[in-house]
Amino acid sequence: MKKLLLLFLIAAVAISAYARQDASKKAVDEFVSLFNEKKFSEIYVNFAPSFKLQVPEAAGVGLMSQVFTGVGRLESSSFVSETNGRFNYLLKGTQANISLQFDLTEGKLDKVRISPATAPQNVNQPVIAPLKNDNPLVSGIDKAIEAGLGNLQKSRRLVGMAVGVLEAGKTTYYGYGETVKGNGIIPANNSIFDIGSISKTFTAYLLASLVIESKLDLNSRLDKYFRGLDPRVGAITVKQLANHTSGLPNMGAIPINGITGRDPNEQYTALDLENGLKNVQLNSEPGVSFGYSNLGYATLGYIIEKAGKQTYTQMLEKYILKPYGMHNTFYRIPVKLAASLRGYDENGSEKDYLSLQAYGPAGNIKSTTEDILKYAQLIMSDDKAASLTRQITFTPEKGNKVGLSWIVIPMNNKEFIFHNGATIGYRSYLAIHPDTKKALVILNNSANDVTPVGMQLMGFFLSN
Repeated sequence: MKKLLLLFLIAAVAISAYARQDASKKAVDEFVSLFNEKKFSEIYVNFAPSFKLQVPEAAGVGLMSQVFTGVGRLESSSFVSETNGRFNYLLKGTQANISLQFDLTEGKLDKVRISPATAPQNVNQPVIAPLKNDNPLVSGIDKAIEAGLGNLQKSRRLVGMAVGVLEAGKTTYYGYGETVKGNGIIPANNSIFDIGSISKTFTAYLLASLVIESKLDLNSRLDKYFRGLDPRVGAITVKQLANHTSGLPNMGAIPINGITGRDPNEQYTALDLENGLKNVQLNSEPGVSFGYSNLGYATLGYIIEKAGKQTYTQMLEKYILKPYGMHNTFYRIPVKLAASLRGYDENGSEKDYLSLQAYGPAGNIKSTTEDILKYAQLIMSDDKAASLTRQITFTPEKGNKVGLSWIVIPMNNKEFIFHNGATIGYRSYLAIHPDTKKALVILNNSANDVTPVGMQLMGFFLSN
């Protein structure tokens, strides 16, 4: 009888385990299906209520969008393990692989964590050695950086990364990989990368500087600077451009004479912008909802030049680069430096630095980890313009609060401000926690998304 009872209990446990795994597989299959259709909001809706209380919708949706950029479509999912009710699945993407870890609460994903992963090596595949680096692996931060970048290093597309950490007034720099494939030179704190959309935070600082000087008002309307606009477009304010609530689409119409192999938006001029705004269709009513818009920042840069009566480059030098000693930050890369570091796209093809025209204020700045940490110190300071960029200008019912360009991320009962960037051959991440004077920057010269790693590392820094 005892043996029969024992067999029954063993069978019951096995059936229960199978049922849990089956339920987890169904949840993962639904996640994969929605992910591949880019239905990130629907994925968020399906998360467990307790998880949604901790992670605002804009943060969850935004992170999944960034993951899709780096991972591509998910081709398969496979169960890896279950430990104390926590599941781990390997999801294989067209560009990279991720680990999806979660608890299951009433059939819904809970306590979700997405991190870089690699598929098990085939015996015929060569093992990818860790990137050459200058990390001494002595301090806790050293080891956290190494652990955070561990899986990312194994990507076949990864070429090089530069990382900078600011804590307690001290800066620490790390280099991994190469500045150019095969040259053996580790990226340093003065290696120059495209920073992509982190440029928007510089544009917001220029806006704030002009506001402080009473040369521009956050409530100024577009119809003050552009003619022939639809009344709804003309009523959009400068503040709405800066916090992505203008309702403008992400991009304007791309000129038909785009250059093959380069970003076609490099051809978009100020005249294209002026004409495009006359016919643009809004995605939403201005001021109602958050909708990320590069076109909005191209428009903002145009207005800043008109209000400041100087070129964007001149104001960048005047308000930020010269006063704060950012000697290796450029709006246009000097010819003599153009070959010092190269970017690489998803196929591993070499790419030049971005060279935008009207879209420049949205993503054309090039910089280094050393200069970006100088910039981070400025942004977290009591400087009036910096303080203005950090002020909350939009709070949605669901989602992340927004300053002037900065996105506010809640984590570990704290809040930090964040922005990232992506160009054809580069990825970037910048996070700043003004209260503790901590900052993290990651610059990458390949098409590997560094945002998930950045978020993971910020979680470590804010817990220590």
